[in-house]
Amino acid sequence: MVDCRSKGYSEVYQKLSNEMAMQANRAWNSDWKVAAATAGFVFFAILASGAAVLGVARTVWLDPIFGRDAAVAIELTIILPFAWYASIVVVKGMQLSLEWQAAVIMAVTTFLLLMGAYVALAAAAFAEADPVTNGSLGLGIAVQALVSVFPLASRRVIRTSSTTL
Repeated sequence: MVDCRSKGYSEVYQKLSNEMAMQANRAWNSDWKVAAATAGFVFFAILASGAAVLGVARTVWLDPIFGRDAAVAIELTIILPFAWYASIVVVKGMQLSLEWQAAVIMAVTTFLLLMGAYVALAAAAFAEADPVTNGSLGLGIAVQALVSVFPLASRRVIRTSSTTL
């Protein structure tokens, strides 16, 4: 602790201000990482919800009419713009830092959660099939990897865009 009697008030104030600034800086340094991981979880939740709705619609209505591969292609034309818009909304809505480190944490968190859900679903629904060699399942893995990178790409769009969502 600083002794106010031996030093002038301004020196004590300066030292306390510096200590408080260092503590706030340490808290901020850990908080942005938590915020980025939380944003990745929120992005995953939005993607999983949208994919669940589209997956049911594809299975019930599109598969019987167009066949599995064409139905997956139709689903992709919907889910990719949806995921792009969702990444922008999450980054802006959570006021996430636009630095690449935050975007990487968000992307990795999203990818790990998507792959975990994907493996769990593949193991439960397709126990007899190999999910990696199955054509549309392999495509699903590639799409999830692509969608996970959207926060990295969308941060540039957010920086250059002056419009609000």
